[in-house]
Amino acid sequence: MGDPRSRQALAGQFQAPRRADTADATKHAVAAKASWSRRITVFCVASAAIGLLSPNPYLTAGGLLVLPMLFVLLWKVGEPPVLLFAAVFQWLQVFVPVLRANSRGEAVGSDASLPELGTAAWLGLIAIVVLALGMRLGRGRRSIVSQNQLKAWVAQLSPSRLLVAYFTALAFSLFALGREPFPGLRQGLLALSVLRWMAAFLVLWSAMNERRFRRGAVLVVAIEVVLGFGGFFSSFKTIIFLTTLVLLGSEQRVRLLRPGVIGLLGGGLFLMTYWQAIKVDYRSFLNAGTDAQVILVSPQQRLSFLFDRSVSLTLDEMYAALDPGLARLGYIDFFAMTIEQVPRHIPYQRGQLWGEALTHLVTPRIFFPSKEVINDSDRTNTYSGIRVAGGEAGTSVSLGYVAESYIDFGPVLMFLPICLVGVLWGWSYRWLATRGSNQLLGLSAATMVILIGAILFESSNIKLLGGAVTNILVLTALLDLWGDRLWGLLTAR
Repeated sequence: MGDPRSRQALAGQFQAPRRADTADATKHAVAAKASWSRRITVFCVASAAIGLLSPNPYLTAGGLLVLPMLFVLLWKVGEPPVLLFAAVFQWLQVFVPVLRANSRGEAVGSDASLPELGTAAWLGLIAIVVLALGMRLGRGRRSIVSQNQLKAWVAQLSPSRLLVAYFTALAFSLFALGREPFPGLRQGLLALSVLRWMAAFLVLWSAMNERRFRRGAVLVVAIEVVLGFGGFFSSFKTIIFLTTLVLLGSEQRVRLLRPGVIGLLGGGLFLMTYWQAIKVDYRSFLNAGTDAQVILVSPQQRLSFLFDRSVSLTLDEMYAALDPGLARLGYIDFFAMTIEQVPRHIPYQRGQLWGEALTHLVTPRIFFPSKEVINDSDRTNTYSGIRVAGGEAGTSVSLGYVAESYIDFGPVLMFLPICLVGVLWGWSYRWLATRGSNQLLGLSAATMVILIGAILFESSNIKLLGGAVTNILVLTALLDLWGDRLWGLLTAR
């Protein structure tokens, strides 16, 4: 499949179906999007009207009205809605503190320790809209691929070969990343570890179209959930998010409220609440009481601990863990602290923080091995007015790229770099999804780059920019140079 003639033959398979089906598919997509956009808008407008009776009337109403804007800008029927998911997840991180304040009957910012929380929430909501606008500009309006094309590519895949590819990529991700033979190669290896998730995407997407892939999909989800609980952090969220995206994007007819999606989201909420209830004891068990982010016990001991803790866990403990879990989801406290400090005590930095991000990007560690190691806590300690644990404690606490944009440019010009971040994510999604002759493979890479790198409000600009560019370069080379060979290894032919 690597020579030009095979590429032309592959493209020719879809030329006739495109002419026959594109018009109907486009009409259906437009109608489906319009229908769901109307429903979401009506729901949010009604909720916003009720929100005017809350302790934070305008902030609540404004936050709820942001949601339909995101759907209008980013929803694309027939594709995994990963750009929309990234924007909505960041919206949740901004808006959840408002909802929690309403549930307590408090005004946002009434806490003397966070007087600027309301300002942070307003700026955060505007930032999410600007980010979505940038994503829309970068992605463009045209559809990337039709459902008929994707189904034809799924029909070529071999379930057994796809599972072999997943387990091979999983082994690389788990073991090869623990070693760094040359300075500066870790970021490139991390980019290659996306192959694991690309394979998982293909398994799940194929399972939504053909029954022969469904046992493999169940196996992949189960493995990723178990591995997620076996580590120091709750990495099982990635497979939950990915499965949700596949469910929402794998059919032309959009069914947001279908039982599968509701059950998956409910199961994800349960797992996250369960993790919140056990994580303090579990982490102490993993590091043998050393307070370091290390694992000093065997997999068998971990499974035994999880089983024993699950048996003894009570409903009261689960309920008590729900509110701290929601509090952890919200991430505007450090932004509020930053607004309190800048420019009252610290002047705007006039682009210094974004300049550092760009400098870090153009000085790769493989060529500059003495480059300073990043620790987000240093910036947080400098600009928030409080001290958080840093590298000496094996942790890193970030302000987030929105707060860093505010520190650089103030409450107006801060939205320019945020818009450009959105353009970067939207463009990278389209760029990767259209690499090579097989857009299903490209779509898997595009989806995972956004899901792994773009969903967190707290991402620092240095790590966000460096990770995005490295992933784009590595995966572009992979898809352009070896995409046809990789696809050949996954097919039954």
